[in-house]
Amino acid sequence: GSPHAGMLTCADCHMGKTKAEDGTTFTDHYWTSPLDNQELLDSSCAACHKNLAAEVEAVHERINGRTDELGERLAALDDKLAETVAAGTLGEEELEQVRDDFRSAQWYWDFVFVENGDGAHNEKLATQCLDSAESYMEKIEAVLNK
Repeated sequence: GSPHAGMLTCADCHMGKTKAEDGTTFTDHYWTSPLDNQELLDSSCAACHKNLAAEVEAVHERINGRTDELGERLAALDDKLAETVAAGTLGEEELEQVRDDFRSAQWYWDFVFVENGDGAHNEKLATQCLDSAESYMEKIEAVLNK
């Protein structure tokens, strides 16, 4: 999981502290990326992260690249499955297994696609989900490419 689990809430990063005109500190009411809050980066994040923006960008590149690649593969499998159904080349039991595997692949891929952190919140979980999606896709391909 995330090294921040149990230590930080979403608001700690996305609704950082700010100062009022009278000098009092309060939690900002606007939801933003922590990367857009230099004061937060300097005061809190910098204790552990040399360059959080560069770290997050690297995670985004890894996860988004793989998400895009697997999304295209999943779309191609959807087309191939539709062609296979139309051709009637699979028995009902085999077809049902392929459909189940497709739904599982789609679910794991969707989880990463809609999570909204592009892997930055929990890269390990995002990677595991993409690995699972790919594993299901490989099972589907083995059946459809016979």
